[in-house]
Amino acid sequence: MAGAPSTAGTDGNAGSSASAGNGGAAGSGGAAGSGGAAGNGGNSTAGSGGSSGDTTDPGTDGDGMRTLAKPYGGPAPEIAQQAGVPHGAKFKFTLAAGSSKIYPGAIAREINVYVPTQYVKGTPAPVIVVQDGNNFFGFVDMLSNTLDNLIAANKLPPIIAVYANNGGGDAQGSERGKEYDTLSGVYAEWVDQELLPRVEQQSVTSLPAQAVTFTKDPEGRGSLGGSSGGIASFSMAWYHPDLFRRVVGYSPSFVAQESPINPDHPLGGWNYHEDQDNDPGGIIAKTDPIKPVRAWLECGSDDDGAGTASDPNTEYPHYDFLFAVTRTWTKLTGKGYHTHVDVGTDAGHVDSAMVKATLPTAILWAWRGYKGGQ
Repeated sequence: MAGAPSTAGTDGNAGSSASAGNGGAAGSGGAAGSGGAAGNGGNSTAGSGGSSGDTTDPGTDGDGMRTLAKPYGGPAPEIAQQAGVPHGAKFKFTLAAGSSKIYPGAIAREINVYVPTQYVKGTPAPVIVVQDGNNFFGFVDMLSNTLDNLIAANKLPPIIAVYANNGGGDAQGSERGKEYDTLSGVYAEWVDQELLPRVEQQSVTSLPAQAVTFTKDPEGRGSLGGSSGGIASFSMAWYHPDLFRRVVGYSPSFVAQESPINPDHPLGGWNYHEDQDNDPGGIIAKTDPIKPVRAWLECGSDDDGAGTASDPNTEYPHYDFLFAVTRTWTKLTGKGYHTHVDVGTDAGHVDSAMVKATLPTAILWAWRGYKGGQ
């Protein structure tokens, strides 16, 4: 989460608890071009990111910007358990403090795993990795129910969800901030090299009839998160499109929150969409060729710091989430990426009403065009 640039603050149960709408099908709201599955890894820290699966460019349907008016229509029916729908299995385990070679300073973290009923043991499974796991936003039940319902309706393949709690603390100077707000491919490498293999290992004991094997096809691997977990989800794909390509981010922290400050991008996530000293460029605009990344974003008109980017008297001009998220979408669109942004009128930071309204739509849009791979 962001806010003032201090080490204080917490994500908490951010946002309103009011009911939300089902989001429906995302409108076009403006074309975003052909990005999708095409292209190589650009300036990725690893390889070209070529896909090994059967993936077709899904076109621009659903790309663009959509404004949703409060109260957003009520919760999407797919986020709740539905009668007659097979419910996937869940198991959880703990990664011990100090057990990671990549993040040795992380506290013990709970890992929750959802495996759909339709998953067949030994089949390379698509996966969505959820940041902040069971910490803040209620994603475990909400997304698991959504996957149950959409998989049963043959709208999604049998996707496994891995919900990884963060490494501890919040914002600058914390382990969570180090993992999530750092602009690099390290967190994606932790997920790929430590988290997912550990889930596979644990599943042999916890769910032997459906012991999990994850696909190596980056087109079959996605990420989801809110706030700092949202920008972590984006960075996973941006820096490692050879590992992850499908992104859903609620109020992602495209703001100045990276710590320690990196001189290559001293404003942290803000530098994705703007360089220092109000240079209108930024990392996205200056990176060629485009990466095979597909990103669904969300923010609210009452998001953290909304309006401060244009206020000459503000103390912290680089903490305006509404400005940061919508301009990130603009930069992605301008480069030709498949991307979508929802803006909730009167919605706050990772507004629970917006999450409940739009999660099924976001997941369906993010996974469009995927036909499976090894």
